[in-house]
Amino acid sequence: MKIYLIICTVLSYLPTYILKELKSIGLENIDEVRLRDNLKVSVLVKGQKRTLGVSVKSSVDIEETVYNACKRSIYSYDEDIKNGFITTDKGERIGLAGEFVLKDNKVVTIKNFSSLVIRIPREVIGFSKRYFDNVFSNCSVLIFSKPGAGKTTFLRDLIKNISNLNTFNVVVIDERNEIASKTNKKGFDLGENVDVLTYSTKPYGFNQAIRTLNPDFIATDELSNDEDAFGVLRAILGGVKVIATTHASNIREIKENSFLKYLLKLKAFKNYIQIDNETGIRNITIFDENLSKICSF
Repeated sequence: MKIYLIICTVLSYLPTYILKELKSIGLENIDEVRLRDNLKVSVLVKGQKRTLGVSVKSSVDIEETVYNACKRSIYSYDEDIKNGFITTDKGERIGLAGEFVLKDNKVVTIKNFSSLVIRIPREVIGFSKRYFDNVFSNCSVLIFSKPGAGKTTFLRDLIKNISNLNTFNVVVIDERNEIASKTNKKGFDLGENVDVLTYSTKPYGFNQAIRTLNPDFIATDELSNDEDAFGVLRAILGGVKVIATTHASNIREIKENSFLKYLLKLKAFKNYIQIDNETGIRNITIFDENLSKICSF
């Protein structure tokens, strides 16, 4: 999947006056676009935040962007919207803010959208190559970073490298359709030996994969709670390796993470990979199962 095709899809959602500003900074470099009602548009360019010289004119423009992303059929995206996001055919995740509608203390939907953020997925071929060639040893791996630093991009490339060994079966639990972006049979190339569970929850996906798909590896994005950690533990204790991501800024936050504590104690992950792009250049640091540094790239 070429990045310019994804960018062109994003362009079709946005108001023309915003598109003009985006084109002036080079579309191919944009990782994220953020719209807030009556405030200036901000973007993430190569990991660095920039504020554009144009403001969102009204919440109507935000509503229209959401409707465009939903192909003018917002009700078909009800499940996504009540979870606070939309994932489009090309894999862009659009996070939503606005008025949450509750029933029996549960979110039914979101309306009167007041802001949104479009995250643009990228295929960076070879992103994981140095790790894969020099460190990886067919083991379970946890990839971590701040949001927007490239965890999913690294995960996607690592899945492809493992798959292309033609030795292992990889099951991908793609809860938000961001890893493979398989809608309408299109999406990222994850290799020949991959089975994708699109929109499956992690608990169901781990259970389904272990029981019926005979995986050597299970890959998933954004571990965030005890239930996710239990799925990882069940897989690893069953002889299946896990490749996953989570949010953390540094190794200290990994050590202090409450839902990872049992996985850390059992040394479930043999490698921890930190991705840092504070300077706009991605740096990768590898840690072992004891959280001791192995090397940096």
